[in-house]
Amino acid sequence: MNWAVITGASGAIGRAISACLAQRGFSLVLHYHSAEEPMQKFSFEISRRYNVDTKILPADFTSENSTRAFCETLESLKVPLQCLIHCAGGVPSPNSLSRITPSDWNTIFSLNATAPFFITQAALRLFVPNSDIIFISSISTKYGGGENTLHYAAAKAAVESIARGLARRLAAETIKVNVIRAGFILTGAHKKMGRTREDIQERISKIPLRRVGTPDDISRAVSFLLDSPFVTGSVVEVTGGD
Repeated sequence: MNWAVITGASGAIGRAISACLAQRGFSLVLHYHSAEEPMQKFSFEISRRYNVDTKILPADFTSENSTRAFCETLESLKVPLQCLIHCAGGVPSPNSLSRITPSDWNTIFSLNATAPFFITQAALRLFVPNSDIIFISSISTKYGGGENTLHYAAAKAAVESIARGLARRLAAETIKVNVIRAGFILTGAHKKMGRTREDIQERISKIPLRRVGTPDDISRAVSFLLDSPFVTGSVVEVTGGD
Protein backbone atom coordinates (compact mmCIF):
# COMPACT_ATOMS: atom_id res chain seq x y z
CA MET A 1 0.00 0.00 0.00
CA ASN A 2 1.44 3.36 -1.04
CA TRP A 3 1.28 6.55 0.96
CA ALA A 4 0.35 10.17 0.45
CA VAL A 5 1.56 13.14 2.48
CA ILE A 6 -0.80 16.10 2.82
CA THR A 7 0.46 19.26 4.46
CA GLY A 8 -2.20 21.55 5.86
CA ALA A 9 -4.48 18.55 6.31
CA SER A 10 -6.33 20.23 9.16
CA GLY A 11 -7.76 22.93 6.86
CA ALA A 12 -10.92 22.60 4.80
CA ILE A 13 -9.09 22.00 1.51
CA GLY A 14 -6.61 19.65 3.14
CA ARG A 15 -9.40 17.61 4.69
CA ALA A 16 -11.25 17.30 1.39
CA ILE A 17 -8.09 16.15 -0.38
CA SER A 18 -7.27 13.73 2.44
CA ALA A 19 -10.69 12.11 2.18
CA CYS A 20 -10.35 11.94 -1.61
CA LEU A 21 -6.98 10.19 -1.40
CA ALA A 22 -8.13 7.79 1.30
CA GLN A 23 -11.08 6.86 -0.89
CA ARG A 24 -8.55 6.04 -3.62
CA GLY A 25 -6.77 3.66 -1.23
CA PHE A 26 -3.84 5.77 -0.08
CA SER A 27 -2.56 5.55 3.46
CA LEU A 28 -1.98 9.06 4.75
CA VAL A 29 0.56 11.18 6.58
CA LEU A 30 -1.46 14.17 7.76
CA HIS A 31 0.29 17.38 8.75
CA TYR A 32 -1.28 19.91 11.09
CA HIS A 33 -0.04 23.08 12.73
CA SER A 34 -1.41 23.13 16.27
CA ALA A 35 -4.89 21.61 16.56
CA GLU A 36 -3.84 18.14 17.69
CA GLU A 37 -7.12 16.84 19.12
CA PRO A 38 -9.25 17.64 16.03
CA MET A 39 -6.51 16.17 13.83
CA GLN A 40 -6.43 12.97 15.87
CA LYS A 41 -10.20 12.68 15.53
CA PHE A 42 -10.10 13.32 11.79
CA SER A 43 -7.27 10.83 11.33
CA PHE A 44 -9.21 8.15 13.21
CA GLU A 45 -12.38 8.79 11.21
CA ILE A 46 -10.53 8.60 7.89
CA SER A 47 -8.75 5.41 8.89
CA ARG A 48 -11.94 3.71 10.04
CA ARG A 49 -14.11 4.83 7.13
CA TYR A 50 -11.70 3.94 4.32
CA ASN A 51 -9.69 1.17 5.99
CA VAL A 52 -6.32 2.89 5.47
CA ASP A 53 -3.41 3.63 7.77
CA THR A 54 -2.89 7.19 8.95
CA LYS A 55 -0.17 9.08 10.77
CA ILE A 56 -0.27 12.68 12.00
CA LEU A 57 2.72 15.03 12.14
CA PRO A 58 2.75 18.53 13.65
CA ALA A 59 4.87 21.42 12.38
CA ASP A 60 4.93 25.20 12.24
CA PHE A 61 6.21 25.95 8.74
CA THR A 62 6.95 29.56 9.62
CA SER A 63 9.75 28.18 11.82
CA GLU A 64 12.91 26.90 10.16
CA ASN A 65 13.61 24.53 13.06
CA SER A 66 10.09 23.12 13.02
CA THR A 67 10.21 22.61 9.26
CA ARG A 68 13.57 20.87 9.54
CA ALA A 69 12.23 18.57 12.26
CA PHE A 70 9.20 17.74 10.11
CA CYS A 71 11.46 16.84 7.18
CA GLU A 72 13.62 14.62 9.37
CA THR A 73 10.60 12.84 10.80
CA LEU A 74 9.10 12.38 7.35
CA GLU A 75 12.30 10.80 6.04
CA SER A 76 12.50 8.50 9.05
CA LEU A 77 9.06 7.02 8.31
CA LYS A 78 10.50 5.27 5.23
CA VAL A 79 7.05 4.81 3.72
CA PRO A 80 6.62 4.12 -0.03
CA LEU A 81 5.46 7.58 -1.06
CA GLN A 82 3.35 8.02 -4.18
CA CYS A 83 1.75 11.41 -3.61
CA LEU A 84 2.78 14.67 -1.92
CA ILE A 85 0.19 17.45 -1.70
CA HIS A 86 1.24 20.87 -0.45
CA CYS A 87 -1.89 22.45 1.06
CA ALA A 88 -0.33 24.30 3.98
CA GLY A 89 -0.25 28.03 3.39
CA GLY A 90 -2.04 31.24 4.06
CA VAL A 91 -1.61 34.84 5.10
CA PRO A 92 -0.65 34.96 8.79
CA SER A 93 0.60 38.55 8.40
CA PRO A 94 -1.58 40.55 5.97
CA ASN A 95 -0.34 44.10 5.49
CA SER A 96 -0.49 46.93 3.00
CA LEU A 97 2.38 47.68 0.64
CA SER A 98 3.81 50.46 2.80
CA ARG A 99 3.53 48.42 5.99
CA ILE A 100 4.97 45.03 4.97
CA THR A 101 7.99 44.38 7.18
CA PRO A 102 10.93 42.04 6.57
CA SER A 103 9.41 39.81 9.24
CA ASP A 104 6.05 39.74 7.42
CA TRP A 105 7.82 38.91 4.15
CA ASN A 106 9.93 36.13 5.64
CA THR A 107 6.97 34.60 7.47
CA ILE A 108 4.85 34.48 4.32
CA PHE A 109 7.65 33.01 2.22
CA SER A 110 8.62 30.47 4.89
CA LEU A 111 5.08 29.11 5.06
CA ASN A 112 4.10 29.29 1.41
CA ALA A 113 7.33 28.68 -0.53
CA THR A 114 10.37 27.73 1.55
CA ALA A 115 8.77 24.91 3.55
CA PRO A 116 7.15 23.26 0.50
CA PHE A 117 10.50 23.24 -1.32
CA PHE A 118 12.45 21.63 1.52
CA ILE A 119 9.69 19.15 2.31
CA THR A 120 9.77 18.09 -1.33
CA GLN A 121 13.53 17.79 -1.16
CA ALA A 122 13.26 15.50 1.87
CA ALA A 123 10.49 13.43 0.28
CA LEU A 124 12.53 12.65 -2.83
CA ARG A 125 14.17 9.75 -1.01
CA LEU A 126 10.78 8.14 -0.41
CA PHE A 127 9.05 8.34 -3.79
CA VAL A 128 8.18 5.20 -5.70
CA PRO A 129 7.92 5.21 -9.52
CA ASN A 130 4.95 7.00 -11.09
CA SER A 131 4.41 9.45 -8.26
CA ASP A 132 2.84 12.89 -8.02
CA ILE A 133 3.67 16.19 -6.35
CA ILE A 134 0.91 18.79 -6.32
CA PHE A 135 1.22 22.34 -5.03
CA ILE A 136 -1.90 24.31 -4.13
CA SER A 137 -1.39 27.86 -5.37
CA SER A 138 -3.69 30.87 -5.58
CA ILE A 139 -5.35 33.01 -8.19
CA SER A 140 -3.59 35.92 -6.48
CA THR A 141 -0.54 35.08 -8.61
CA LYS A 142 -2.46 36.42 -11.65
CA TYR A 143 -3.28 39.77 -10.08
CA GLY A 144 -0.40 40.42 -7.70
CA GLY A 145 -2.51 39.88 -4.60
CA GLY A 146 -5.10 41.97 -2.85
CA GLU A 147 -4.65 45.20 -0.96
CA ASN A 148 -2.90 43.45 1.94
CA THR A 149 -1.52 40.31 0.29
CA LEU A 150 1.13 41.31 -2.24
CA HIS A 151 3.74 39.27 -0.37
CA TYR A 152 1.43 36.23 -0.37
CA ALA A 153 0.96 36.47 -4.14
CA ALA A 154 4.72 36.73 -4.59
CA ALA A 155 5.27 33.60 -2.49
CA LYS A 156 2.69 31.63 -4.45
CA ALA A 157 4.26 32.79 -7.71
CA ALA A 158 7.55 31.40 -6.40
CA VAL A 159 5.83 28.08 -5.71
CA GLU A 160 4.58 27.90 -9.29
CA SER A 161 8.12 28.51 -10.56
CA ILE A 162 9.48 25.84 -8.21
CA ALA A 163 6.91 23.38 -9.54
CA ARG A 164 7.88 24.02 -13.15
CA GLY A 165 11.54 23.50 -12.33
CA LEU A 166 10.84 20.31 -10.40
CA ALA A 167 8.67 18.95 -13.21
CA ARG A 168 11.57 19.17 -15.65
CA ARG A 169 14.10 17.72 -13.24
CA LEU A 170 11.97 14.85 -11.93
CA ALA A 171 10.33 13.66 -15.15
CA ALA A 172 13.11 11.13 -15.75
CA GLU A 173 12.28 9.61 -12.36
CA THR A 174 8.59 9.31 -13.38
CA ILE A 175 7.51 11.91 -10.83
CA LYS A 176 4.89 14.34 -12.13
CA VAL A 177 4.75 17.83 -10.63
CA ASN A 178 1.76 20.11 -11.07
CA VAL A 179 0.04 23.12 -9.56
CA ILE A 180 -3.61 23.73 -8.75
CA ARG A 181 -4.30 27.45 -8.79
CA ALA A 182 -7.28 27.87 -6.51
CA GLY A 183 -9.75 30.68 -6.97
CA PHE A 184 -12.14 32.00 -4.34
CA ILE A 185 -12.71 28.90 -2.22
CA LEU A 186 -15.02 29.37 0.75
CA THR A 187 -13.25 28.19 3.90
CA GLY A 188 -12.97 29.41 7.48
CA ALA A 189 -9.93 31.46 6.48
CA HIS A 190 -12.13 34.20 5.07
CA LYS A 191 -13.77 34.83 8.43
CA LYS A 192 -10.36 34.94 10.09
CA MET A 193 -9.35 37.65 7.62
CA GLY A 194 -12.37 39.71 8.64
CA ARG A 195 -14.41 39.32 5.46
CA THR A 196 -18.11 39.97 5.95
CA ARG A 197 -21.01 38.30 4.16
CA GLU A 198 -21.27 41.42 1.99
CA ASP A 199 -17.57 41.19 1.11
CA ILE A 200 -18.02 37.58 0.06
CA GLN A 201 -21.10 38.32 -2.05
CA GLU A 202 -19.29 41.15 -3.79
CA ARG A 203 -16.37 38.84 -4.55
CA ILE A 204 -18.69 36.15 -5.93
CA SER A 205 -20.33 38.70 -8.24
CA LYS A 206 -17.00 39.08 -10.04
CA ILE A 207 -16.64 35.34 -10.75
CA PRO A 208 -17.98 34.40 -14.22
CA LEU A 209 -19.66 31.23 -12.92
CA ARG A 210 -21.29 33.34 -10.17
CA ARG A 211 -20.57 30.95 -7.37
CA VAL A 212 -17.95 30.36 -4.75
CA GLY A 213 -15.61 27.41 -5.03
CA THR A 214 -15.61 24.55 -2.53
CA PRO A 215 -12.86 22.35 -1.11
CA ASP A 216 -14.33 19.47 -3.11
CA ASP A 217 -13.69 21.42 -6.31
CA ILE A 218 -10.01 21.32 -5.41
CA SER A 219 -10.03 17.62 -4.51
CA ARG A 220 -11.60 16.83 -7.90
CA ALA A 221 -8.71 18.63 -9.57
CA VAL A 222 -6.30 16.52 -7.52
CA SER A 223 -8.02 13.37 -8.80
CA PHE A 224 -7.78 14.67 -12.36
CA LEU A 225 -4.03 15.18 -12.05
CA LEU A 226 -3.47 11.78 -10.46
CA ASP A 227 -5.36 10.18 -13.35
CA SER A 228 -3.44 12.10 -16.04
CA PRO A 229 -0.13 10.36 -16.80
CA PHE A 230 0.89 12.86 -19.51
CA VAL A 231 0.32 16.04 -17.48
CA THR A 232 3.30 17.55 -15.68
CA GLY A 233 4.63 21.07 -15.25
CA SER A 234 1.09 22.39 -15.59
CA VAL A 235 -0.99 24.92 -13.70
CA VAL A 236 -4.62 23.82 -13.45
CA GLU A 237 -6.93 26.72 -12.65
CA VAL A 238 -9.94 26.00 -10.44
CA THR A 239 -11.32 29.51 -10.40
CA GLY A 240 -14.81 29.57 -11.90
CA GLY A 241 -13.36 31.52 -14.82
CA ASP A 242 -11.98 34.29 -12.62
